[in-house]
Amino acid sequence: MFSKFKLLRKSIALAFLLCCMITGVNAQSYVEIGTGTVSSQYPPYGGWKYAWCSMLHTQATIGAAKSITKIAFNYTDASPKTFTSQKIYLKHTTLSVFADASYENPTSTGYTLVYDGPITFTNGWSEIVLSTPFAYNGTDNLIVHYENRYGTAPYGNFAATTSIIGNNKASGSDVSFPTSTGYLNPYPSALPNIRFYYASTGPVTPNTPIPSDNQDKASASNALSFNLGANTTTYDLYFGTDSLNVLNLNAAVKVVSNATVAAAGTYNYPLPNLLTSKTKYFWRVVAKNGAQTENSPLWKFTTELIIASFPYNQGFEDSTVFYPGWYGSFTDWAYPTTGANAIWHTTTTTNSGANAAFASPTTITTISAITTPRFNLPANYRISYWWKCTAVSGTDTTFFEVSTNGGTSWTVLDVLSPTSAMPAYVQRFQNLTGYAGNNVKFQWRYKRGATSSLKECYLDDIKVEAIPTGASMTLNVTALNFNELYVNGTTKMRIAIGNIGTSNLVVSGVTVAAPFSCAYTGTILPGASDTTTVVFTATTVGTYNENLTINSNGTGNNTIALSGNVLALLPNLFETFESTPVNSIPAHWNKLKSKDPYQTVNDIKVMNSTYDAHSVPNVVKFYNNTDTISPLMLITPGLTNFANDSLKFWASKTIGTTNTVQLIVGLMDNPYDGASFVPVQTFILADTMVQYTMAFNTSNTKPYIAFKHGQNSSSKSIWLDDVSWQGSVATVPSPAAVIAPLNSSINAVAKPILKWTPTSGNPTGYRLSVGSNNPPTNIINNVDLGNQTSYTITTALAYNTTYYWKVTPYNATGDAVSCSVWSFTTMADPTITSLPWTEGFESVTPTSNNADFPLGWSIENGGMQSSYWDIITNNATYPDNAHTGQKAMNIMFSMLGSNNDWLFTPPVHLTGGTAYDFSFWYKAPIYVENGDTTSEKLAVYWGTAADSAAMTSGTIFKNEFLRIPAYVQYTKKITPPTTGNYTFGFYSYSDVTQWITFVDDVKIDISTGIDESSEQVFKIYPNPSNGEVVIKLNNNNNETNVITIHNLLGQEIYLATTNRQINYVNLSDVEKGIYLVKISNKNTDTVKKLIIK
Repeated sequence: MFSKFKLLRKSIALAFLLCCMITGVNAQSYVEIGTGTVSSQYPPYGGWKYAWCSMLHTQATIGAAKSITKIAFNYTDASPKTFTSQKIYLKHTTLSVFADASYENPTSTGYTLVYDGPITFTNGWSEIVLSTPFAYNGTDNLIVHYENRYGTAPYGNFAATTSIIGNNKASGSDVSFPTSTGYLNPYPSALPNIRFYYASTGPVTPNTPIPSDNQDKASASNALSFNLGANTTTYDLYFGTDSLNVLNLNAAVKVVSNATVAAAGTYNYPLPNLLTSKTKYFWRVVAKNGAQTENSPLWKFTTELIIASFPYNQGFEDSTVFYPGWYGSFTDWAYPTTGANAIWHTTTTTNSGANAAFASPTTITTISAITTPRFNLPANYRISYWWKCTAVSGTDTTFFEVSTNGGTSWTVLDVLSPTSAMPAYVQRFQNLTGYAGNNVKFQWRYKRGATSSLKECYLDDIKVEAIPTGASMTLNVTALNFNELYVNGTTKMRIAIGNIGTSNLVVSGVTVAAPFSCAYTGTILPGASDTTTVVFTATTVGTYNENLTINSNGTGNNTIALSGNVLALLPNLFETFESTPVNSIPAHWNKLKSKDPYQTVNDIKVMNSTYDAHSVPNVVKFYNNTDTISPLMLITPGLTNFANDSLKFWASKTIGTTNTVQLIVGLMDNPYDGASFVPVQTFILADTMVQYTMAFNTSNTKPYIAFKHGQNSSSKSIWLDDVSWQGSVATVPSPAAVIAPLNSSINAVAKPILKWTPTSGNPTGYRLSVGSNNPPTNIINNVDLGNQTSYTITTALAYNTTYYWKVTPYNATGDAVSCSVWSFTTMADPTITSLPWTEGFESVTPTSNNADFPLGWSIENGGMQSSYWDIITNNATYPDNAHTGQKAMNIMFSMLGSNNDWLFTPPVHLTGGTAYDFSFWYKAPIYVENGDTTSEKLAVYWGTAADSAAMTSGTIFKNEFLRIPAYVQYTKKITPPTTGNYTFGFYSYSDVTQWITFVDDVKIDISTGIDESSEQVFKIYPNPSNGEVVIKLNNNNNETNVITIHNLLGQEIYLATTNRQINYVNLSDVEKGIYLVKISNKNTDTVKKLIIK
């Protein structure tokens, strides 16, 4: 009995020992191929419901023979994704790249099925255990063929390494599993990173590096960490900035040699020194067991930014904090980039410069901090910053905090929670004595209090510097450029004086010469500031430049350069606003309006409105929107002769308005400060134009007359026109001033609009003469036009001919004398006689507030005068305004009414009965605001003249729901019935407050025979095809389309109605040849060729 028990015990011990030996023998190692960070959907290609992906790996990357038991892909999404019905095949091959993109058909070409089932991918390396280990021979290359038969498209992203050599290919479909040819090096042209796991008698491959592979902004002081597995007794570690030395395990970069491994687990390498800022480091760990070794992949990371150069300034003027179009992961600053706490952005509400940082919270915001990079901070330093908050205490609080351990813990140094809204930034200083070290960070942490009345916290002009000694003055400006004044006017500007030193700043006075003045004395404590006012008083005409000096006991800049210009008072004024560009006000006039940034339409500006003007078409519009408190006033230039002159003007409220609308007229001496306004008389306006007359106190010395919106009702308009300041003695009018065409101008259109404006003398009408003779008589001879300041030539003038014209103003006293004769020369005949003809609009020179278009083109503005076809150029914000080149034509929306605007080409000479292809590129971006989306209406017609009434030859294009953010081309075959000149008209009739329409690269040529009405919102692929094709519609409004396919005999072989974007059509049973695919909807018919091979 004893011997049996002893024997049994020995057997159990032997079995246990054998088990341990087997476990050691079968330790898992892996080879990792690919270190890139390109984001790719492969291998599942989850953007499609069904897909395949083939990946070819060379023996040089796989290594010696091994039994592959698992593979893994590096899944980069945060949320797990499960794909069912996944298959993986492996196959030896002598190919080094794929010859083409054909389907591998693994069931008939020698592949081994190694996995069939569901796969759940989680963030990081997702391992797939093979159902059958694959014996890799160590000689051939290896193809991994992946098939996704899920039937759902959940997407999913994986890390990949750029490759364009043809070692990967793929195909996808939303209908069924694709067996057709796919694409070599499919977008983004990258081979998915992969691991091959295999059983090994040697050490397990070192893994789980910290910092993680490819990590950015890695700590420059934390230890390197990694995991070692079974069968490992010692390890070496290689580390440095030379990737080749580390990759090749060069002894020069070995920092750990034969370190003992007591057991499987995590091991660390403490860094002996602080690593260099923003530097890429490489490292490898070699696990060893006697003569057997296993190398880790080449790991790499880039260190965090360490600020060690002082003084350090951050004004948020570049992309080092906020990267345009992206968020914090692209910079070395840290702040939340998703969710309710992603509230930090840039703003143009600054303390200085063009940009500042601000927190814009919502009612679900909790706490959000913006944190600096790491600082290597010396002793005896300080930090200063400017901040403000537009909220009151109990609603928001912002903390300024410092950390000496890289952000593990924080100390509060300052709190911003004002008891009243702050109108301006304030500067704060914090002594950093006691916080020196090489792992210092700062942060501004916003904390929401109440759930309503949330306001932004602003931050600007951060500076870290050595603590100075004594008093040190800082000024918020180095120069003050005052706005112009007329004699007897005055204005003022405030300056801030700060003490950034360590002792009291004593200011004994200010020295400055007239016409400037400033009175200030006082003591400013360290870290504090004060403000004072600089006054500019206009007494004598001239240009003034003076220096203001602040006298004190401190160091630092104490001088501000001052400049200002004083103009002579005007004895009389007559302003009709006809020569003032739309959306502006006349020179030397001024306006005051709401400073609320949300009151974007609260404004005063010249509009083109025949309905509201007294002397058409220009008139000034006052619109107060919802702000009934802030001053909204228009201010004249400085005037004199108050003892003799009187004010006359025409004004009204908007037609049909039933509310009482008041216009208050008064006087000012500071045209830039509404507080200086002194009301004189209030007028209750009618809803039609009425002329008002008023006089002022003869002893008045305030030089400015101001028209102020009464603002007794919100969202009410006032219209002001024909303002005059004249004496009571009746005189004949002065000659008119030319507006257009300018005198002696060339290249005038054949039907010009003659425009002029009165200068003084209260004209009540005008007589016009036009002719090819001088003085002009043979076209229009001294015709009385009444009181209008424009005239349209309705009969086309001859090309390349000089014409003369004269305007004679008159009133009851008589006619103006010495009126000039002006001239203009019409353009050369712009008719296009040679084809092909293309217009890309590159020759047009843009001007402000005018319609600019190529010579020979013309416009017809039938809608709101503020919207019209005009040239637009590419710029830094919108670099793709043009399709090609830098310029295109565009038309914006109107806020007052629908568009009714035409853009006409020059005449094009066409032959009757000949087919021509007319094409153009267009787009209509979508503007989203408060959930509303825009759409445009655009049509193209052709006819016999550049006139909307002549657009009778047919419709070329029409779309009443245009929402296409990128340019597409439209081509239409046309056949003129008779030989002659034809004009093409682009007609915008978009509804009120939509967005913008672009047109570029207009072309006409003799047709090639097939009507390729190829609006590129319709694609066929593959084309040529074996009969199985995909028809993709850019069906941006989900409208119903009819797909019709004909052969060249006109026989219909396919008909379908669809509102899907992707449509699969099987024509494999039709004969080889050319077919015509037509897409029809309520707006267009579009045709393309399809080749079946």
